[in-house]
Formats: sequence, structure tokens, C-alpha cells
Amino acid sequence: MRRFNGLILSTALAAIAGATVGTAEAASAKAQARAYADSLNVPLATFDYGRGGTPWGGYWFQYNDSRSYSATDSTLMGNSYFRFADSLTGDPLPNDTITGAYNPLSFPVDRSGDTTLHSYHMGFALSSRKLSCGTACSYDAYIGWGINFNYKLPPDDTLDLTGSTGISFWAKADTDTVTVSFSVSTLDSAGYSQEFHIGPTWAKYTCKLVASADFKQPSYVTQKPFNPTLATGIGWNFNRGANAKHPTNGIIMDDVFIEHWTEYPPYEDAVRPVSRNSAAHAGWRLQVQGSQIRLVRPDGDRLIPLNLNGRALPVR
Repeated sequence: MRRFNGLILSTALAAIAGATVGTAEAASAKAQARAYADSLNVPLATFDYGRGGTPWGGYWFQYNDSRSYSATDSTLMGNSYFRFADSLTGDPLPNDTITGAYNPLSFPVDRSGDTTLHSYHMGFALSSRKLSCGTACSYDAYIGWGINFNYKLPPDDTLDLTGSTGISFWAKADTDTVTVSFSVSTLDSAGYSQEFHIGPTWAKYTCKLVASADFKQPSYVTQKPFNPTLATGIGWNFNRGANAKHPTNGIIMDDVFIEHWTEYPPYEDAVRPVSRNSAAHAGWRLQVQGSQIRLVRPDGDRLIPLNLNGRALPVR
């Protein structure tokens, strides 16, 4: 998890100092500033120690079309399914949509290639049967999974994502290209999503949390503005229409992050950072005194002293 430790704070100070030195030092300072900015990202899942949940107790879930009626046979439901779902623990996801052979030792290494770390692999098979949404109305077979941010019931299960630049993840397809609809669920059921085409090599995909031509609602629903204060979770959905060439496929995923967000998990002992977008905080600065680092307000008051392991100290 993110902590304001000595390394992060000292790199931030180096970035400030680098503006007044030579070209090489300035370039180094810029790199350190980028590292500091990246430290503000909140990991939702890295899969290094199993599938796990979010820092707020949120949990993973999966779903498929098995409870949806076929458009050609009102008594028979869809039959898309997960072929496998690997995690470090060797356990499939906790419901009955995984069928067939399952190899608990087949989870892949981290996208970095570090064999001590891991990523997450899911394989699926999409049914060829159209599903029914009423008279003369049908839709494609589907399968998907996601994660709820919080374990609590509405309205307390939301996270206010205001200020975040987006939600990102790394992924690659098993075969050719996988088309996935990445969605952000909200308490008011606005239903915003963005489509990504994931190729067979590792790449980073980012959904910006602002309504746009890419991140939008389906045309057939009642249109609502996207409200980042009401976010409840995220999901990845695959349907047969978008994946007709490879309806049996899979995806490897790693490092799911909320980017540049200033929220902290409830048990985090670091100090909440000052918003860099706030005019009221424009004159704040960091001050180093021995092994201590203080945040100083424009009026000169010294606040939030930290030692080099990132823990807050009494003000004196």
C-alpha cells in the first residue's frame, strides 16, 4: 500500500530541488517526480498473494448467462462458462460456473517476468445461442467478472473516486484479440462502460472516469450523468458478438489500480496527501529538519511531522 515513507518524500524534495540545477539533475528530478505521482495510485489487485479483496473488504464475483433464457427455446438457458480461473491459492472462484478440467498450478508469473510474483488467468467459452429479452428481441451470450470496492451494503458501499484520473489494468489475450467491456458500477445504476481490444502481448489499459465517446452508457438505457462519488465496483464483460472469431479464449490480468487518487484505506497509517489541484494549498511546502519532515502551510504553521519511516509524530 502507499505510504509517505522517507524514500517517497525525499524523491519529492529532489524533484523540487532539481528545477534549479543542471540538465541531468533536472531530468532525474522529473523522473523522481513521476515516481512520486505514481505512488498515489491505489492498488485494487496485484494478484501476487492470491486473488484477495480490496483494502476496504470488497470481494470478487463472477457471472454468466446460465440464468438467461434462450431466444430459440424458452425452456433452455444460456450455457457460457468459465473454463478455468487461476489464482495463487489454486482455488477457483466460489460458485458453480467453472466446469471441466482445472489445473491449480497453471497460474502465470507476474507481467514483469518475476517468478516470485503472479498474475491472474481466466479462460471462458461463449455460447452460440442468442438470449431473449422479449418478443422479437435477443442479445448475445456473455460471461464476466468483477470486484466490489466495499463489503458493506448500500449506501455505505460506495467509494468517492473524485479526483482520480482513472482505473487501469494490465492484460493480454490468450489468442489473437479479446474484446472486453470494462464497466464502473455506481449506486444509481448509471451503467457506464468502455470497450477495450486486448492483444496477445502485455499492455496497460486505462478507463478515464469522465463521461466521453469512449466511456459511456448504452443507448437503450435512461441516460444519467456519471457520478464518481457513487462508485461501487468494476467489472469485465465478454459477449459472443464482440468475440465471434474467438468465442473460446482467455485473458491474463495484472495490477489493477485506481490512479492518482488521494483516498486511503481505513487502516492506513500514512497521512492523507494535500490535493495538488487545490488553490488553497498552492503555497504549502515540505520542510526537512534532521530525520523529520514537516508539511508547512502558507502562513508558516508546521503541520503533520513525519519521521523517515512514514509515521506521524507529535507536533512540537
